Amino acid sequence: MYKIMIVDDDAFFASVFEGNFDWAASGFSFDACAGSGSAAIEILHRRQIDLVFVDMCMPGMNGPELIGYIASNFPGVQCVALSNYDDFDFVKESFRLGACDYVLKHCLNRQEMQRILSDFLRRRGENGETVPARDSNGSGSDDQRTGAFLSALLEGVYVQDHGDYRLWDSMGLPHLSENLLIVRTSLRDYEGFRRKYQEMSKLKYILRSICSMMRNMLEHLADGAVFHSESDACFYTILGGSILKDPRMLERIRGMYISQVESMMKMYFNVDCSSCASPIVRDVRDIHQGYLEMLRTAGIRPAAEEENPVPIDFGAVRSRALSALRRSLKAPGVEDTRRCIARYYEDGRRLGYRQLHYAQLTMALYLVLLDLKGEVPNAGLSFWELPDTDCSPAEMQTYVTELFSGLYGQARANRAEAYQGFVQEALDVIRRNYAMPTLSLNVVAETIHVSPSHLSRCFKAEVGMGISEYINRFRIERAEAMFAIDQPNVKTVAARCGFEAYTYFFRIFKRYTGMTPREFCERHNLRFDGSDDEEEERESPSTDRR
Repeated sequence: MYKIMIVDDDAFFASVFEGNFDWAASGFSFDACAGSGSAAIEILHRRQIDLVFVDMCMPGMNGPELIGYIASNFPGVQCVALSNYDDFDFVKESFRLGACDYVLKHCLNRQEMQRILSDFLRRRGENGETVPARDSNGSGSDDQRTGAFLSALLEGVYVQDHGDYRLWDSMGLPHLSENLLIVRTSLRDYEGFRRKYQEMSKLKYILRSICSMMRNMLEHLADGAVFHSESDACFYTILGGSILKDPRMLERIRGMYISQVESMMKMYFNVDCSSCASPIVRDVRDIHQGYLEMLRTAGIRPAAEEENPVPIDFGAVRSRALSALRRSLKAPGVEDTRRCIARYYEDGRRLGYRQLHYAQLTMALYLVLLDLKGEVPNAGLSFWELPDTDCSPAEMQTYVTELFSGLYGQARANRAEAYQGFVQEALDVIRRNYAMPTLSLNVVAETIHVSPSHLSRCFKAEVGMGISEYINRFRIERAEAMFAIDQPNVKTVAARCGFEAYTYFFRIFKRYTGMTPREFCERHNLRFDGSDDEEEERESPSTDRR
């Protein structure tokens, strides 16, 4: 195992440092703790130490002096500088004297420690020494992964409409979902800055240090994430939080942050920089639009922006949406309707829609709304206005979703008025529990405390079919909606609709629709995700299993 020592006159921090990490799991052992530079030198002469964490401010021999001594007398030992924000001038000197890395003390979490240890192992590998197999797969690229993820977010690549916050958690990022502000900071004469630190072989550490200091500035302002973009050599900050809802606080925070960044660059690196900020972005799904607006305001043309919008067949979109949303109005809850609308706007974000595209999509869904209004009796929404085409895509989506939710509420009220008494109770039980494979006449009757024979007679008289047939019909309607809205795997649809046997689902689906699932998806221009087992199902016996 590689052996670690910390040199710090703060005994409390040293004890927390020792006990807060699982050293053995990473192939290291915590071997020594020294309270001063002279004590550390004595330990180095007596023991084999591989990695030393050095505090920059200590009485007697300070951190940079100790690092210089270690580099001259123990060339095989690597040093990491520990610093507070006010001590960064020591950190620059420590790099010159031989430090391999640095970290701000308050940023030293488990993820940052894992990065430091991984970088240590990688450097040992570059020096011809053996790196343990578990560390040979590049685990030290966390900063690059985080930067790539956030860059993709700005470029319009966003995971799922609801947001997959496991990615944010895994990277130690705050949940930036609304009230967002993007700040772009570019260095003047970046090429000269880059050459200067490349000659010292410290460029990536300096870039990382700038990001850390910018994050530190956010601590008392707002939540946020900072990263360096290699594509345009700029630093990006994404700020978020409820505090940015207030326009006065937004202006104050934006001004303070930009001023502090420019002062920091000049003070510590003697380099000028300029910053520009986006308008406030109310939803993370529109962060790409805010990013583009920021670039245009700064006089920068986005590289991927085209002169003319790509033509999209919104007639076909309207046709598919009409079928999917018609089915969603029959669902047990309004969630299907909301998900269906969200999927169309999410497709737009994934495909890179521009403002004109979103306006056309909203118009297509509005026309679908008018079509379905004629199919829902007593739809009490007398006049619906289109949202302003200057609205953000998220605002358009919210507006359209609210209109369809109102239409769904009226459709549900119509269904409730159609049947009275325990027949309506039986329908509610079926709609809530259709995914339960054991759902049957007896189960429904037992749930609403009515005898099965009496329920069967009354249900058939009011609804026009038996309970078993109604259950199968409702399950197939739900399957059609799932294909149209979520487009999941066929076996997943069968299981979600209460069919334990995949083959039985094929037979019932074809009985009520006249098509196999594959044919249904092809007819409605939906993605089919399944096997070709329906050919076998066509030849299988059609006897129903109860």
